[in-house]
Amino acid sequence: MNSDQVLPVSATAGGEMFRRPPKLTYAFAFVTLVSMAGSHFLTYPRPEVADWLLWFSLACIVVAVIWLVICVFIRKPRSAPVLLVTLLIFYAPHLVESENAPWLVSLGFRLHASPIEQYLKKECRLIEFAEQGATKVIGVCEDREVGSALNLAFDLVIYDPSGALLKPERRTPEWTHAWHDLVYGDAARITSCGGPTRLIDDFYHFCQSF
Repeated sequence: MNSDQVLPVSATAGGEMFRRPPKLTYAFAFVTLVSMAGSHFLTYPRPEVADWLLWFSLACIVVAVIWLVICVFIRKPRSAPVLLVTLLIFYAPHLVESENAPWLVSLGFRLHASPIEQYLKKECRLIEFAEQGATKVIGVCEDREVGSALNLAFDLVIYDPSGALLKPERRTPEWTHAWHDLVYGDAARITSCGGPTRLIDDFYHFCQSF
């Protein structure tokens, strides 16, 4: 054989991994991410559908992790990059604490609560209180039971134009008294099961557990 003849270079396992993954992998990643996005967006417009999509997306994530582990033992794991990206997109928002709810949750709530004036009148239980000579208001707009009988919790939508729910330094004795009358009532041993997050404008998500 002529030594000047160019021989074809054989593909390595690493090169094979970054070739086009099977269509099934793309379809799986698409379904996983769409179900996760749908769960966020429908949290308030259609909570029952959002719950179903949440469990479905979590099941897909479990499958993705198992699939990725299997890829470790495959010589040419072409699905691995797509699965890694899918897991990164799923977990990235949970790794960073934020004062704001995920943008799809906020968008869904904005559509759910529009027009705001009617939403406040029909859905919100408001309490007025005097603070520094001015009349202020705080309210609970939605109250959804979550968790189990052993760990009963409620997801609340709080209306708080003062912003004190999110900024403790703004809380006054008057605001604190109104807050306890509004949310705590006569119940004992109530604790927060997550910090408040802003949904839109003066509306916040807050979780309390018993």
